[in-house]
Amino acid sequence: MSIHAPEILPMGTDEKKLSHTEEGYIASDIEHGTTLPAYDQDGPLEFEEKKDLKRGLNQRTIQMIALAGTIGTGLFLSSGKAISRAGPLGAFLGYTFVGFLCSGVVMSISELR
Repeated sequence: MSIHAPEILPMGTDEKKLSHTEEGYIASDIEHGTTLPAYDQDGPLEFEEKKDLKRGLNQRTIQMIALAGTIGTGLFLSSGKAISRAGPLGAFLGYTFVGFLCSGVVMSISELR
């Protein structure tokens, strides 16, 4: 199934663009946000808006995002320090060793299933 959609152009352009429809190409205005329906091989596609979605983050989600950002930054900086101390060979050996450890854990987990 193929879906034909208008091509994406950079923001801030005031040009007209050509969109593909069943009848051919029609110009649509980018600046005013006019859109044309998407088509597949069976005809126009119908999209429904989800009504049960809500926008917002609860406190736990915000804390998990902050924790992931802190751990990710710490791992990035710590590995940078280790690479600068060990050099290229040490970094290669370290990553190889940890890769074997991770593959062992993954193999063990796969045996449980």
